[in-house]
Amino acid sequence: MIAKAIFVAFATISLMGCGTVTTVASEEENVRKNLSKANSSCTSIPRVFSGVAYDLCMINSKNPASYYKTTISGVPLFLVDLGVSGVLDTVLLPYTISKQMYGPEIYIR
Repeated sequence: MIAKAIFVAFATISLMGCGTVTTVASEEENVRKNLSKANSSCTSIPRVFSGVAYDLCMINSKNPASYYKTTISGVPLFLVDLGVSGVLDTVLLPYTISKQMYGPEIYIR
């Protein structure tokens, strides 16, 4: 029972900050604002595997969101987020490929 509760909490937390959810389901302005606030050096994010790219931009920024510094039982939460984003980005490949073909990348600056 406790393990199930921990898993649900872990999954919820990882989806709240999930790069894929942020880049696919959110407005581009939110992505720009988040990465600009974090002082990221990324200038754009491709549509294909945008969640992983967003996470890497956030992790390598000068002022990452506190979410990317959080650990649970010694495991950095961003590692879980990268895994979840990788899986979701793969599932969403048909959608993101079509978005990339017919539209520009997500420009940060």
